[in-house]
Amino acid sequence: MKRVLITGGTGLIGRALSANMAADGYEVIVLSRNPERAAGLPPDVRAERGMRAPPQGGVRWPMVPMRW
Repeated sequence: MKRVLITGGTGLIGRALSANMAADGYEVIVLSRNPERAAGLPPDVRAERGMRAPPQGGVRWPMVPMRW
């Protein structure tokens, strides 16, 4: 099974996308500022809390491919 991470997955577009991806057989992980809003998502979609703001000090996040 392929795994997908959707940022903003509890918003309007992310909610529809995560439901469709789960229905297509993907393991879906949703990153949201408010994972409590994930109540309407399919039960096999996992919601995780994302950061509200980047760490202080001007840290830059590297763009690297993720392998799971």
